[in-house]
Parts: sequence; structure tokens; C-alpha cells
Amino acid sequence: MEDAADLNHTIAAFASVDLKRLDLVAAAAYLFGGLWNRLAAAQGLAGANSWDVPSSGNTSVTGLRRSWGGHATHVPAFSPRLIGVKTWQQDMPATIPAFAAYADEAYALISRTSGSS
Repeated sequence: MEDAADLNHTIAAFASVDLKRLDLVAAAAYLFGGLWNRLAAAQGLAGANSWDVPSSGNTSVTGLRRSWGGHATHVPAFSPRLIGVKTWQQDMPATIPAFAAYADEAYALISRTSGSS
């Protein structure tokens, strides 16, 4: 994997993050420089300028989990109201309700820095 300075790092380990604990999600995103997660993406997210649960809810046709398929994203930023999501090399804001409704799993990647054993 490459960091922001285009330096290569080897993934040494990864840690699962409990999605029910948004405080841990936020802490892991901050401490590990982001998270990789899988979304059970809803059709309503396709083509949107930001990701949110449709007003009709996540059981409607456009809000149904996995109606758009599974989708891997990088989450480099997390705040109490919005999550920054990298998808298809594009920044996409997502609401906390969308993350809670559609995120299936999240992982923090842990690398060895050069010179360490």
C-alpha cells in the first residue's frame, strides 16, 4: 500500500473494527490513517452526490441493502456528522446513518515502517 507521500508499506496485520461502536470507528480511522470497509450498497447510492439513507428508509427498493451489490471503500475521515469515503478514486461524503445502515465490516490496516523489525 502507498501512503500520502507515495511511500510503499507492506501490510503486516489488520484489525477488525466493531461497527456498532462509532467511537471506535472514529478512533481507528484517526489512529490508522483510515479504514477499509465493505458496504452492502443500496441502489439509491448510485450516481448520488453524497450517500445517505433514502427518506423512504433502508427497506425501500432504492434503500434496500445490497440492491446495488457489495462495495469496498476507503474511509480516510470520520466526524460526528459525516464520513469521508473514497470510492472509484473520488471523495464521497456519507452520513452516519448511511454508514450505520450499509457498512458490513471495517478494518484498520497496520504496516511496518521502514527500518523496524
